[in-house]
Amino acid sequence: MTNEMSTRLYIIIGEKIKKYRQKYSQEELAEKIHLSRASVANIETGRQHPTIETLWDIASALNIDPHILLPSLEEVKLNYDEIYLKQLNLSDSGKRWIKRIIEKGETKNGKNDK
Repeated sequence: MTNEMSTRLYIIIGEKIKKYRQKYSQEELAEKIHLSRASVANIETGRQHPTIETLWDIASALNIDPHILLPSLEEVKLNYDEIYLKQLNLSDSGKRWIKRIIEKGETKNGKNDK
């Protein structure tokens, strides 16, 4: 597995945890699994890589099967640019602007630099 795929794997796991955690705050989940709120936040953003045991604890606390938190191979193989854009935490228009730069070499004024 490449570093990019590994990064994507943990971002997707974090997104799934956040999705299934909706009825709990990060603090509440952290208390249930004996981690800090910051650790839960870092896991949800892909900055911290949870162990299998931690994933199991999270799934148990959320009352879901652990396999639900694991992405498919297709999900992991998505374009690396998408990973980078998610980590930037930009607005939708900011993400579109960055994508144009990456894909076409456009600048903010719309001119093509390529």
